[in-house]
Amino acid sequence: MEKCILNVKLKNLTETVNLLLLSSNDSIGNIHILRKQTRELLSLVDDSDPFYPKLKKIIKLSNTIRDMDVFFSTYVESLKPSYKKALDMNLIIENSNKTRNKLFQQLYLYIENLKIPENIKSKNIVHPLDFPKIQNNIALIFEQKTLHKYRIQIKHTLYALKNLKKQKRKQLKTLTTLKDLLGKINDNFNGLSRLKKLHVTDAKLLDKIEKYTIERNMKYFKKVQKLSKLL
Repeated sequence: MEKCILNVKLKNLTETVNLLLLSSNDSIGNIHILRKQTRELLSLVDDSDPFYPKLKKIIKLSNTIRDMDVFFSTYVESLKPSYKKALDMNLIIENSNKTRNKLFQQLYLYIENLKIPENIKSKNIVHPLDFPKIQNNIALIFEQKTLHKYRIQIKHTLYALKNLKKQKRKQLKTLTTLKDLLGKINDNFNGLSRLKKLHVTDAKLLDKIEKYTIERNMKYFKKVQKLSKLL
């Protein structure tokens, strides 16, 4: 069963890589699909397999690209219209495009020279860890690194659950909602951090945007707290 799923995931990734190389299309959608399929395959591969670190490398090379894409497609768009209007978007886009193009070329060269094996050693799929025990190991506090760590554990549990023949739909739904909420919090924190590093915004406007971002994240955090109690 696990081997069958692994082969399907491997085939999906191979097709996505070939399509990306053929089109050289660095769209947000293509990068997202590449990362999603890489993570899904990674959850099934034994970490002793030589291909395991190569999959990790794809994720690492695409991390900043993904963060930049989310910055424009989600974070900036979520700001108040008055805040967005006050930003020098032309300068922000110009500076960001140079970095993104360079990063995509690095990713492209890597997957261009990547040899995807026909067979990969699968990990032994055991029953997922009891999630409430995982949760209790992390105090739910409003702090980015802590919440990001919590999200990673949720994602690992989700992968494990999805790889099981018998799935717990209610638990899957709750964990998926938690993952998405925590993802929004992390993306907002990253977006604010990126905006600060660009040095294209006056301090007064930046303070307003930071306050607005934290208020939105706190709303998401309260929902996370409520959902976590259902696990």
